[in-house]
Formats: sequence, structure tokens, C-alpha cells
Amino acid sequence: MERRHIVLVTDGNPSDHLDKQSDNDKNAYGKYIQDNYRQNGTTMSIFALDMTSGNREELKKAAEEYGHGHFYDIPSGEMNRVQAYAKSDMAEVTLKEFEEGITFTPKVRDQSTALNGIDTTMTIPSLTGYYGTKIKDGAKVPLMYQFVPIYAEWDFGTGRVGSFLSDLGGAWSADFVKDPVGQMIIENIADSLSPSDSLEPDRLELILRMLEENYSTRLNVFTTLGEGERATVTVKPLSDAASRFYGGNVPVTELGDQVGFDFSITCGGIYRITVTKMNANGETLAERTEYRSFSYSEEYRMFRDADEGSELLAELTANGGGEMITDAVETYATFAKTYPKTTDPRMVFLILAILCVLIDVAVRKFKFKWPHEILRDRKSMKQFAEEKEPRIGNGK
Repeated sequence: MERRHIVLVTDGNPSDHLDKQSDNDKNAYGKYIQDNYRQNGTTMSIFALDMTSGNREELKKAAEEYGHGHFYDIPSGEMNRVQAYAKSDMAEVTLKEFEEGITFTPKVRDQSTALNGIDTTMTIPSLTGYYGTKIKDGAKVPLMYQFVPIYAEWDFGTGRVGSFLSDLGGAWSADFVKDPVGQMIIENIADSLSPSDSLEPDRLELILRMLEENYSTRLNVFTTLGEGERATVTVKPLSDAASRFYGGNVPVTELGDQVGFDFSITCGGIYRITVTKMNANGETLAERTEYRSFSYSEEYRMFRDADEGSELLAELTANGGGEMITDAVETYATFAKTYPKTTDPRMVFLILAILCVLIDVAVRKFKFKWPHEILRDRKSMKQFAEEKEPRIGNGK
């Protein structure tokens, strides 16, 4: 059992008391609840059914403070909900995010290479804190404290993962890292997690940088080439659709500097890109392989025949509730050539009439003359001046 939790169902009327009343008091049940939690990590919740006494605060303290659980005060009218409360209580039994300020000694649970050289005569050094978590499915737990894993390990791909759920910096592990047994465990953990084979020795020999622009990819290979040495690039489609589309490897263009290569991917899928460094005799000096996914939305794939493209456009149009137009002129057929507009001139004429009346009143009030009156007066004055002018002729 990884975790222990007690559910106490009671009428809420204990015959004993919670806290000790003297040094020899053996009827204080709170001490036993605390010891269960401190020594075994056992939590407890209390269900008080149809409680009639005034012990609610005492029972709540016993459950929540001493038992690190919950107190449920259930009246007689809610007896049918006891099962639901119990399920909820069990679901809430969770681990603390971390626990510190305690001193404990991890126990051996599962045998592992992390425990090589450790026998029953040796004492595993103590720790003073841990990070609470549950055991991962399929994981081995060489070191355990109560229901909490202290060190767990599991396989991941071709490697292994180890998780030490305390610290190794000395905050919680001052005694552990100084003790010879603790040091042996740490060394065993490091050895068990270290890879036995070299990790891609050619990765540092061949450094790749790929720049993608639409369908084109520029691959630059950074490496040192001696006399007669060269680099080659092979792009092989792995997906079924891409393999059928190309029928072989993707064409690769060498840029002439032996380190720059261009290729175009016009069919989505998974591709294997292999870069090989060879000497003058064609022998492989280093090789690096990358897997790359090229993904294009189907409706935006431009490399398709005319009939297929036309069918796709018709499908997209139908799905969008539109209409497919085959003649460009039809695009403007539905455009409006004129925009009808109705205007009511009465307001304009009313304003003009009011302005004319006001102007006429102003002219009459201030003796202003209309332009035609000014022209008429000037014409009369000119005629009068001509009549007054003396005439010369026949000695008269």
C-alpha cells in the first residue's frame, strides 16, 4: 500500500478526550492520530453522523490539524450523501508539493544499478525534505519514504531517466552527500544514466543550417574540407505520398562551393536528409542524418494539373456558399452602374426665399440700390452731361 488514509464514521460523541490532561493520560486519542501521521504518514478524515453533542470543534481539530484530513458534519437529512462525501474525501487525498523540516531515512524498495555495492549492513543517510509526487507508471523506485518516491528511474527511448526527489545541493541533503553510502548512491545513479555508446560522433563534424523559403530549401554545411574531400547531400522521401510523387530521391543542386546545396520540396511528407563527408577515394569520413517534415495545406498546393485545380476551386466555392465564375467579365456583371438618389428641394427653396426677403428688407431699410438701379443712374447722368456740353458750329 503506497498511501494510508483512515475514514472514521462516528456519532460525534467520543467517550475519550482529544488532548492529554496529564502525563499519564492514555485516553487522549489525539496523540494516536498524530503518531499515525508522523510515523506512517497515515491521514484521517472524520464523518460525524447526526451529531447531537457540542464536540464539533474538537472533532474538526482532530481531523484537520492532527489527521491532515477533513471533517464532515452530516445531519440526519443528508445520510444518503455519505457515499458521495466519502468519494470526494478520497479524491482529495493528495500529496504535498514539498515537505521539509523533517528528518527521515529512505528505504530500499526496488533493486537497481543505483544500489550497486549497497547491502543490508549499510545505513542509507538521512534527508530533511522531499518533493511530493506519485510514482510514474512503469518506473522503478529504488529509494522510498512512506508512500513518496525519493529516487525513481524509467526507460525513455534508448536511454534512461532518473529523478531524485530531494536536493543534492546540501539544503536537504547535507548528511546524504557527505556520507560514503550517499556518495556511492550518487555515483551509481550517474553511471546508470550515462550513455554507453558515443552520441552521434559526426554531429560536431558536420554542422547543418537549413533556410526555408516557400518550397525552396537552402542547406549550408559547416565543416572542414581537406584536399580532395567533399560533402554530398541526399534527400529521400519517406512518406508514401511523397515517395510516389518523386519516384526516388529529391533532386539536389550543388552551389559549387561544396558546402551549399539547394532543393525544392513540393509534396508534403517526411523526408530523410543525409549529409556525407567523403575523401578523395570516396570513403566516408563522417555522416549525419536529419529527418524533416514538410507540410503544406492541401488547398494551397500549387503543383496540380488544371482539371484537379478547377475541381478543388469548385469544391471550395460550393463549401463557401459562393459561385464559381469562369469569365473575368462576369466578375463585374453584378456591379451597380448607377446609384439612385432622391432629393427633396423644398428646404433649399425655402431657405433661398427667406434670404431674398431679408436682403430686400435690408436694401429698403438702408437705401441700398440694386445693381440695375446703379447702372440706370449712371446711364442717366451720362446723358445729362452730354446735353449740357456746349456745341460749336455755323458761328452760332
